[in-house]
Amino acid sequence: MLSLSIHNNNTFNSIVGAVAAISCITLVISIYYFYVPGPWILAETGTNIWISLLLLSISVLLQFRQASIRVHLFCLAIAGLQVITSIGVALFGRLDISLYAMFTVAFASMGYLRFNEVSKVPKDLKTNSVKLTDSVKATNCYSTSPSAGPNISVVQSFVLALLSCFAVVVAFLLALGAVIQGCGVVIYPPRGTFLSIDGAESTHLRILYHCEGPHRNNSPVFVLDADASHGLADFWPLQRAMTRFGLRSCIFDKPGLGQSSYYHLRQHYAVSSNYSAGFMPYYRNFFKQLHEKEQNKFILVGWGGGGENVYAYTLNESKYVHGLAFLDTYGANVEWRSVAHVDNMTTDQMNKYKASDLQQRQWTFLLIRLVGAPFGLLQFFLPGNKSTYAMPERFAEYHWNYLVPKTWTTQWFTLRPLFTTNITKSDRGVFDITNQHLDGLPILQVFSDPPKSTICQNLTAKECTRAWDMQRFMIEDRVFVANVTKNAAFYRCSLPECSLEMPLRMPEFVARALKVSWKYTRTKANEQSRSILPSFWDQGANVFSAFC
Repeated sequence: MLSLSIHNNNTFNSIVGAVAAISCITLVISIYYFYVPGPWILAETGTNIWISLLLLSISVLLQFRQASIRVHLFCLAIAGLQVITSIGVALFGRLDISLYAMFTVAFASMGYLRFNEVSKVPKDLKTNSVKLTDSVKATNCYSTSPSAGPNISVVQSFVLALLSCFAVVVAFLLALGAVIQGCGVVIYPPRGTFLSIDGAESTHLRILYHCEGPHRNNSPVFVLDADASHGLADFWPLQRAMTRFGLRSCIFDKPGLGQSSYYHLRQHYAVSSNYSAGFMPYYRNFFKQLHEKEQNKFILVGWGGGGENVYAYTLNESKYVHGLAFLDTYGANVEWRSVAHVDNMTTDQMNKYKASDLQQRQWTFLLIRLVGAPFGLLQFFLPGNKSTYAMPERFAEYHWNYLVPKTWTTQWFTLRPLFTTNITKSDRGVFDITNQHLDGLPILQVFSDPPKSTICQNLTAKECTRAWDMQRFMIEDRVFVANVTKNAAFYRCSLPECSLEMPLRMPEFVARALKVSWKYTRTKANEQSRSILPSFWDQGANVFSAFC
């Protein structure tokens, strides 16, 4: 029945027109949700955009049936590549994209069945002036016969040839990207256990987590978190080091990373100015279930932006929290506040600089999310470096997380609220909020403070002064956020290799800091800690030290 209908010109043209309309509508929707939060999950739509363009290209080529290649071979190639795409993204958990790719397979297969007969038409039949049936005329669409299809110019024929090449290249690159996504899931099965929890507003989430290390009664468990860019794989080196030091720790992929559920905008506090729900609303149920399994309180460890996450949660629910540890955690917007400080900017100048910086990031994310990740090209532009990761035997598995669209989509939508927010020079976000019931809760700040010779390497004297001034500002910011409960301790990394990447490059150092510092009782800051930032102590801040 299908075979009969597609050999009817009117029916076939109607189907092609309908597919073109569907692809245009889907293209508009996909572009919209590429930038704007979706109604359910914040899923990557870059692949949908390219499949829509692919469908539209096929529709145009089937309507203007002249080109330098055979239609049936073109359709067969597209169908085969889209089958690979469908399987790859399905393995990665994107059944919506898989179904859309299979729709393309069906459409391309229809084109193949329609035009495959051209290769079967006898040569003498093509050259004779015998009147062909409509069915046979249609099959000869890519020949030079005037009866093959609409008469088109040489320029139009060239454009159609380019369009066919574009479609094949896009289909090939989509298949490559899907292979990277699907093979990663097969080659790197989840290292851990899934927790099923309820998120914000009735969302249901599956979170991959892994705990290891000796389990002791009444001994706190370290739970490690980071910003929207880093998940379970980033903490493998540190967790291994902590286990060697006899510490029990739990690491996890937050929604939107690794093999946990996709990111929901409602899990992020930035959609509202109200911090009362906590930075990540799913934390409440996640930590509740984790506590039921571990039966011990937690020391919540926040690396970088993860410090904001764990502190915001603790502001509202601290019954499971024994203490906090920050790994180079700053106040919000420090990347712009620090520049404003060293360059003596006004608040308006700082916000203009922030807007310009975010605009540049937007273009970077556009290229990554629309081209690099869906096409599998990030492996060539972001090859990674094993020397920056302390577990080289798992580097490929760790690096895979940064080659897939899911990670970059999550980063984009966590960054997006900052575009419409003006800041002040003293705005440290959630760290500007204190709660009296947290006074005395111990907070450890492990921070990097490399020597001036390292910071000023290959810089002019003027550039060195600016870089060193910014470093002092950064330390002051870290001191401030650690002192929000008036019971801070500090562990300083002053080696040349010390940097924000300490958990990746120097896990033994961080693990030692966590083990040693939590053995210290509350004591006044010694002269060593005073020498780091004397101006802050001169302001009467209540800061305490656990340096080694």
